[in-house]
Amino acid sequence: MGVRFPSIAIVLALTAFTLTGAMRLAFTEASQVLPQDERQQTIFHGSVAESSSQLKVLLLSRPMELRGMRVVLLSDIDVQVSDEIQLFGTIKDLNPTFKNPGMRSWKLLKRMEGINYQITGNVLTVTPGNGWIGPLRRYFRRNIEASGAVNGDILKALTIGDRASIPNDKNELFMRTGTSHVLAISGFNVGIISGFFFFLVRAALRRVRRFRLSGRDTRYASLFVIPFPFVFMLVAGAGVSVIRATIMTIVFMAALFLERDRHFYNTTALAALVILLIYPHSLLTPSFQLTFVSLLFIVMFMERVFPILRKVRSRLATWSASTILSTAAATLGTAPIVIYYFYGMNPFCIMHNLITIPLLGVGATAAALVGMVSPAGHYLLTTAGYLAEINIRILQFIDFGYIFPLIRPTFAETLIYYGLIMTLLYLDRKVAAALLILVFIPLAVTRVYVDYRQRFNKDLRIHFIDVGMGDAALLEIPGGIRALIDGGGFPGSDFDV
Repeated sequence: MGVRFPSIAIVLALTAFTLTGAMRLAFTEASQVLPQDERQQTIFHGSVAESSSQLKVLLLSRPMELRGMRVVLLSDIDVQVSDEIQLFGTIKDLNPTFKNPGMRSWKLLKRMEGINYQITGNVLTVTPGNGWIGPLRRYFRRNIEASGAVNGDILKALTIGDRASIPNDKNELFMRTGTSHVLAISGFNVGIISGFFFFLVRAALRRVRRFRLSGRDTRYASLFVIPFPFVFMLVAGAGVSVIRATIMTIVFMAALFLERDRHFYNTTALAALVILLIYPHSLLTPSFQLTFVSLLFIVMFMERVFPILRKVRSRLATWSASTILSTAAATLGTAPIVIYYFYGMNPFCIMHNLITIPLLGVGATAAALVGMVSPAGHYLLTTAGYLAEINIRILQFIDFGYIFPLIRPTFAETLIYYGLIMTLLYLDRKVAAALLILVFIPLAVTRVYVDYRQRFNKDLRIHFIDVGMGDAALLEIPGGIRALIDGGGFPGSDFDV
């Protein structure tokens, strides 16, 4: 029996899914109540689950009462995922974020990840972890370091997701030029790994005449390739973007083996569903939002313009136009998210990406991925390092246009923005044209007028800001003058409010 009201069924399914995720988060937090006698100094053992330059997430194994608990360690110590750490210190509640309007609570975000406590103390020992993922990851890292390639820190980020060793000046350069997404493991990296092994396996199967004539070489090659993106996902740290790409690649290979049609939106929805079932908190994280929104906008834009591009006879012109349009689509789609989380963006990032994606995203990434798994791959790794160096030099030369800080868009402003973009994209449909004229344009004009009245007026305003110790006050004086009194800060820290 078919569903008579599919829209109602979708709403009910989403509601049930949301409540299931909320219940799981509630049970996770309730199960991690720390006994009071465990808050004293002791020796902790744990494995590194996540590692960045300043923050590590540990999965505790001892004391036994805390076994399985995820905690935060704020430290710049050089450790890798799966390393075992022994430290002497104290476990305590997460430090709360300053209570200012518009700020997202770091404590709340970590609690949604199942992390309620942090450890402070001295690291005693660091030893390589057990299992096969850690040694494989260290093997790839040693290959990159032994090659002597320049920009080895960039190559480690492109291949195994290790961004901890990238200097701040390089990170800031990629951030200012809007190209930092290239350093994150994404679908392209998974695609290179899958494609590399797919062609190797298919070439081997084609040597068998029976497979070659029947066409089963492609089917069986797709089946044999499925484990490789999954292994790469584990080695690369299993971030949201690489999980999404891995799921979509596995579904694509399975459809190829079963000789079924591939459906992009269904596959994307399946990837989002699996990620949210495992990590329900990721819906509120920038990585989840950026990877799915950018992908959806690229596909929707290209679906609209590809019939026009197919009429162009020059392949070079078609490729250039599609590259520019897909980059512009991703930039437009993620603009509100980027401004909301990072308070700035570069309107010239399309130009920067047109340089960075071919050099770093395609050339250096492909050479580094193949080089790190090949017996004599140091030549490829050296080439990848030089490509990264050329890209950095060009970005340094054209490093302009970054606007910071920008006013964070509100939720209503973000909805209006996406409404305008979507209705303009499907303007040939009567419903979209009606929504544009009757709903979104009036809402946008009204919102601009309200914001102008609120933000540009002749009233004297005083804002009292939570900065920890002290009473900070921001004075907004008619004429555009602003004065900050007692900005506060942290003793022994370079943090400047």
